Amino acid sequence: MLRKSVYQKMVADYRQALQNETMAQVKTGLERLSFGRCNDVLQLLLAEETLTSCEIQSLDLYSVASIKRDKNGGVEIHFADRQKALCSLYEFSGDAAGNAAAQSLLEAIVSTPTEGGDLE
Repeated sequence: MLRKSVYQKMVADYRQALQNETMAQVKTGLERLSFGRCNDVLQLLLAEETLTSCEIQSLDLYSVASIKRDKNGGVEIHFADRQKALCSLYEFSGDAAGNAAAQSLLEAIVSTPTEGGDLE
């Protein structure tokens, strides 16, 4: 289905829309950190032979904070903190809902006529 040009254009349009919205980018990034999979990291770690640069570029390493190789050849991989990402996502969604509620309240106050013209 994704090979059809109609759907490829739709995906490209959605990506463009997300790139234009900073808040959407933040939410998407937090969601990837919170719920993303780590399969590609394990593939990198357990690879029998050295991966090519093309193979490495195709891996999803979004959740990796750092990779270190010690002098003995061991590899240390640090991941982004999922709990912090979840907390940030929760706060982000609460702020969005709170902002929408506050905006609705302000609109209701402004559009509601009062009898004496003053707010009581």
